[in-house]
Amino acid sequence: MAGWIDATVQVSRWEMRITTSSFGAPLNNFLWYTGSAALNNGSGQWDIYDPAQPNSSVKVVHIDWDHPDADQVTLKFTVVKPQVPENGDVLTYNVDGAGRMVTFYDQSANTTLEISWDAVTNAGYIIAPNYNNGQKSCWDSQLNDTTCQ
Repeated sequence: MAGWIDATVQVSRWEMRITTSSFGAPLNNFLWYTGSAALNNGSGQWDIYDPAQPNSSVKVVHIDWDHPDADQVTLKFTVVKPQVPENGDVLTYNVDGAGRMVTFYDQSANTTLEISWDAVTNAGYIIAPNYNNGQKSCWDSQLNDTTCQ
């Protein structure tokens, strides 16, 4: 693992390289992931590479994170590996105070799954293409089904 400060753009940069003869094909100084973070720790990114193709530097997943305030966080995973059905799929997790939300966009089906809840009360909802005919379904603080407001 190596890290350094890129003062010209005010970010820290990271990379992890591995060498192993275990776990299938041998890897020699394989670049497993790279990343960067703003020096104020407010945002950053990671790229993860495919160990099954160690000589081609094929990115599999791109991760963005944003942490502008103590009670606000966004973490976004995007499949970027070419020529796989999952390419373009996006999983996002958001925190905004007590509010929590997970969304999953399936690029090949052009559908979105959304789950949102309150971390204090546990009340929330789900909207999913294959659940309740895609209609919003809600639950209360006791986790019982309830009418959506």
